[in-house]
Amino acid sequence: MTHSKLRKKIIGILLPAVIILFSYYVLPYLNSSLVNTDTGGPSIKLYFIDVGQGDASLIDIDGKFVMIDGGTDDSADDTIDFINSLGVTRLDCVIATHPHEDHIGGLDDIINEFPTTKAYISPGKTTTRAFENLLSALENSEVETVSAGDVFKVGKVKFEVLAPKNEKYSELNNYSVCLKMTCGRKSFLFTGDAEKLSENEMLDSGFNLNSDVLKVGHHGSKTSTSDRFLKAVSPEISIVSVGRKSFGLPDESIINNLESCSKLYRTDLNGNITITTDGETLEVNCDYN
Repeated sequence: MTHSKLRKKIIGILLPAVIILFSYYVLPYLNSSLVNTDTGGPSIKLYFIDVGQGDASLIDIDGKFVMIDGGTDDSADDTIDFINSLGVTRLDCVIATHPHEDHIGGLDDIINEFPTTKAYISPGKTTTRAFENLLSALENSEVETVSAGDVFKVGKVKFEVLAPKNEKYSELNNYSVCLKMTCGRKSFLFTGDAEKLSENEMLDSGFNLNSDVLKVGHHGSKTSTSDRFLKAVSPEISIVSVGRKSFGLPDESIINNLESCSKLYRTDLNGNITITTDGETLEVNCDYN
């Protein structure tokens, strides 16, 4: 056999093997290097801001900023200083859970300092100065009233509105916009001041309430966080926003229930609370441990 024929025979034997090896081992590596195959959520930071006896949370979604409530009018200057310290210049979205002063009293000053493109508000209405100031601050923003079943996105993060379900309640707290935010495999439940009536409506509506982090309703009051609701949420971490002089809040029985099933953090004891997630893990940092 000539050298030429021998070379062709060897090539004929080896070439299929080389093609198979390339397909199984080399090509997948090249594809993973050239194409972004990450299906997880974006990197986000959640700031549960110490506003005393009130409620305010800021969420950083890859540089898009979402504000949920804004504390009281008295806490507004400190909240603005905190937001400024993060390098924020504007808000992409504001959510006003319900028009009680300890949730929206500082929002008008915050919005005037950090203009927002979009706002989602509760169907609950009042004639208070705090509520009128909020509406005035939102004059140049797109405002949408939301209720159970609505869904919106900020970046790659989905927000599901779980409450309120009905149009009329005797208690303003039950108009609270309750939100489930999903980032990759991690989820966060914000409940405003929703009381047991609203919690039962969420449970009976069949929503998947299971969440890794629970923003505890009504500052840990016994009006909220029923045993049935807490069992359905089954949080790994619970956050209570409450003041140091808080009229008996949080309730001892609620605290005991939360501590029995989750790691509990409180703004009155821990100050500002930051949770960082990549959609797979959770990292918590506080001003005070």
